[in-house]
Amino acid sequence: MSISLYSLEEVFQPRSVAILGASRAPQKWGNVAAKQLIGGGFPGEIYLINPSVPEILGRATYPSLRAVPAPVDLAVIATSFKHVSQAVDDCIAHGVKGIVLITAGFSETGPSGRELEQQLVARCHEHGMRIIGSNCMGLYVRRSRLNVLGMVFPLPIGPIGLVSQSGNLGMYWFAQAHLDGLGFTTFLSVGNAVDVTFPECMQ
Repeated sequence: MSISLYSLEEVFQPRSVAILGASRAPQKWGNVAAKQLIGGGFPGEIYLINPSVPEILGRATYPSLRAVPAPVDLAVIATSFKHVSQAVDDCIAHGVKGIVLITAGFSETGPSGRELEQQLVARCHEHGMRIIGSNCMGLYVRRSRLNVLGMVFPLPIGPIGLVSQSGNLGMYWFAQAHLDGLGFTTFLSVGNAVDVTFPECMQ
């Protein structure tokens, strides 16, 4: 029996977001994205996942996604490489609709990394889950007030939608547009584009 995949519309308009690998360290991706999401006024529930500390940014943390007592639509995985497989298992168990996989170490490293990546995608697709990434910088969707980018730039309102494979190149264009007084509706970093790809984003 085939399972229908969740649409990107469902992933881009989550009612709740969990950050797996949330951190107190200001230089860590899991701290920057948490600040962006909270500071940007995301209207849904935000869950910060870290088994080592009781709170981050003044919010109580959860030791794992499985400990969250409510549904989670979108999970942002910013853990170390060795913890990604368990994080994906937790997402599957919790019924997550979409994953933004920030962590690197997959197909960009060679055949073995590509095989691991394909295995993750197959597991997720068995449950209808979508993956943005891996090895990406996150995403910004203005209408959802969803900002889980690993970079800090002002976000002026404007007409531009940007999809970038390269996180660094995407950040360059994002910063340059800001300097030129231009703003964005959407910025999506697809990284290795193992599941969500350019054609689907352009729809």
